[in-house]
Amino acid sequence: MPKIFSDTDRTNIRESLLVIGRKALERNLYKNISIADIASDAGIAKGTFYNFFPSKEVFFYEIMLQIRDENRMAFAELIESPTRENAYNLFYERYTTKKTIYDYFTTDELKIIFRRLPHKQKEADENSLVLAKKVISACTDRKDIKAEVVVNLMNIAASASAEREFLLPDSYNETIAVIAKAITDYIFEK
Repeated sequence: MPKIFSDTDRTNIRESLLVIGRKALERNLYKNISIADIASDAGIAKGTFYNFFPSKEVFFYEIMLQIRDENRMAFAELIESPTRENAYNLFYERYTTKKTIYDYFTTDELKIIFRRLPHKQKEADENSLVLAKKVISACTDRKDIKAEVVVNLMNIAASASAEREFLLPDSYNETIAVIAKAITDYIFEK
């Protein structure tokens, strides 16, 4: 007879699964991580895992959301204190010292997840646009700044971070500095 979990047990197991999944991503590629191993590490059966997450893609998408939300806390600070220096520092540090989604997933892995969850790709894009609009409105009253351009510039920096091994390592930080300045200039220049 299957074990019945209390609401507290369910919450604790779900959180434990997410922590275990994130740690697994720090050691392995997404494609090399098995749900059986995640479930085993959490002390549950593989079939029980699917009572918490309907698929591997949904599970790792939840981890992506956690990482995204942690990184976006810095944007709340920028919105509270929208100076040019704070904006530059945020964009620079985001891709040089902070762990982003791209430190856990390759671009190909993200494509796989979003191909299997296409509505989540649209949701993620819309969420990025909402954030960019908040940053823009906090930093300037100009109406000619396009949130889409800010998101694209951030995605360029994220792509650079994701494909860092293809860039010349001695100039990576300087490259990100140029991109961070470009984003900041785009938002603040009159």
